[in-house]
Amino acid sequence: MDYKTICDKFIEPKLTDMLGKVLSARLVQKARFAAVEAGSDRQKLEKFVSTTCSDSHFIGFWGTAQAAKQAKEWLNLYR
Repeated sequence: MDYKTICDKFIEPKLTDMLGKVLSARLVQKARFAAVEAGSDRQKLEKFVSTTCSDSHFIGFWGTAQAAKQAKEWLNLYR
């Protein structure tokens, strides 16, 4: 799957379930903005996931170990 599909079908719905619409929308916007500067599709996904999984709200909800596990899972979706 490509960057956009992974974000739209997997990451964004998960964030909405976890954080609610307002916080997830802010986090997605922050992550998309960070990913804009990345070169390849894979780099964009890496930047998006990194920004998402290092966010204080995300870590506060899951903790650092689970955030790292989730990041790995999302990155492994890229083919």
